[in-house]
Amino acid sequence: MIRAPHLLIAPLFALLAACSSAPPAESRYELDAVRPESIAATPRFADTLKVMLPNAVAGLDGTRFIYRETAQRYARDPYRGYTSPIPLFVSDRMTDWLSRSNLFSHVIPGRSPWGTRYVLESDIRAFYIDLRPDQPHTAQVRLGARVRDTETNGFVYDGEVTGSARVADPASGDSFAAAQSQALGEALSQLETALRKVQVPAQ
Repeated sequence: MIRAPHLLIAPLFALLAACSSAPPAESRYELDAVRPESIAATPRFADTLKVMLPNAVAGLDGTRFIYRETAQRYARDPYRGYTSPIPLFVSDRMTDWLSRSNLFSHVIPGRSPWGTRYVLESDIRAFYIDLRPDQPHTAQVRLGARVRDTETNGFVYDGEVTGSARVADPASGDSFAAAQSQALGEALSQLETALRKVQVPAQ
């Protein structure tokens, strides 16, 4: 009987150690998909474009890294993610990219109170790191994008753009963010190319 209390000492110490250990510190990363400045030229669309905040399904509207683990299973990283929600990142990078493209006279964010002739509406259809064991580790971006002419309420452009980039180190948050930035930049480059090919409405 006198040995029974001693049997509880090791489990008790293990429990106290588990409770006292702090969880890993959170790491936050910022995307930097930035287009180089364009050589000055006459804008293709002689009006202002307003870039609205993209729509996103649950899971793609937060700040965490999203991993694709199998064909059907996705997971959110509990400790690593972005400094702001994914839709806000995409909107800011899209606004900056199209401003530098010189396609429009001006490009302003959707939170601006000013009315504009052109409005860019979009939705985030994929934004994840592919970690499936039978696939190359890549960052994937897929966006639906529509440029609406508010004068006619018709669409100047309505399509989908994608981007993909290899993850250099599948254990590194820096590598995840760098690949996601590259993939987003590729998608925005596709959008710019598509807008250079559409017919410009009469001014």
